[in-house]
This record gives sequence, structure tokens and C-alpha cells, in this order.
Amino acid sequence: MTIFQTKQLSIADVHKRLGFQRGYAPSFEPFLVLEPITPREQEELRQIRNDFDVLFDVLMNR
Repeated sequence: MTIFQTKQLSIADVHKRLGFQRGYAPSFEPFLVLEPITPREQEELRQIRNDFDVLFDVLMNR
């Protein structure tokens, strides 16, 4: 068993060691019952995803 000093681990280290990979479900319908959303709401969700991707990339490259 390997022991790590958690103060020295970055979020990128954790993702690499656990084998996490970024992925998106094409639909949440199997998980939730959602009301239809407007094109504006769809665009807002795309922007949130893009903002998250930028933040994720910054954290992964620390």
C-alpha cells in the first residue's frame, strides 16, 4: 500500500492516481425528469460547461 502526504497532492495528482477522466453524459434524462429548457438556458449551460473546462484545465496543470 502506498501512503501519500495529502498536503503535497494536487487535484491533478488525485485525478491521475484514481484514473478519473473528464466526460459528459449526452443526456441527463435517465437520471432526472427535467422540464424543457429554452435556447437561452441551453446557451447558459454551455457557457457554464466551458467555464468549468477552463477552470479544470488550470487545476490539472498546476
